[in-house]
Amino acid sequence: MYESHQVKIVELDGLISDRNFELTMKNSEMEQLKVDWLGPLEDLIQRINDNFCKFFRQMQCVGEVTLDPGEDENNFAKYGVKIRVKFRSHEILQELGTQQSGGEKAITTALYILAIQELTKVPFRVVDEINQGMDAMNETRFFKRLCDLAQGDDTPQYFLISPKMLPPVHYPDNVDVHLVFNGEHVYTGLDHPQIVFNSSSDEMSSSQESSGSDDDSE
Repeated sequence: MYESHQVKIVELDGLISDRNFELTMKNSEMEQLKVDWLGPLEDLIQRINDNFCKFFRQMQCVGEVTLDPGEDENNFAKYGVKIRVKFRSHEILQELGTQQSGGEKAITTALYILAIQELTKVPFRVVDEINQGMDAMNETRFFKRLCDLAQGDDTPQYFLISPKMLPPVHYPDNVDVHLVFNGEHVYTGLDHPQIVFNSSSDEMSSSQESSGSDDDSE
């Protein structure tokens, strides 16, 4: 009986040794896969952060984008992006959340979209009412940045839908503006509206020409 237990112990020791070796090899493979995956991901996040920081500096604010691994760095399904911003000099960097106003959240989201644009190759983008919750200052900041980027190389075409007139910023030559009039109170006795640009102030206004019958009577 004793000898048989000794043989069994030796067999189990060998099995444990083999399993430990396999575990070590698997852990080594997992670490290598993690390095191969995490390295390019960190480089990608850094590129986004560089653009994001630059946009916030141009507004005289501070912002950063970092990779958030969560509580367990080996639980890759929980990885995410953490955005922290500071809009006033006396504040500290705070994670985007309830601390910021609606306008600050809107401009942060808009600038994050712009920060990743060079990393995603698409023919065009549609931005729908991104300025809805922005105050006048942040709205002007965003549209100025968007117009500047529209002049860059390999920039996709933007379709920007806005519920209100855009702020007075400089519009490059490759920017077209269309005003859509609709509703039961639209006066149908006028021709199609025309957009008039005042080049001295870069302000935009709308004008409408009459059908000509009233002018003839005058």
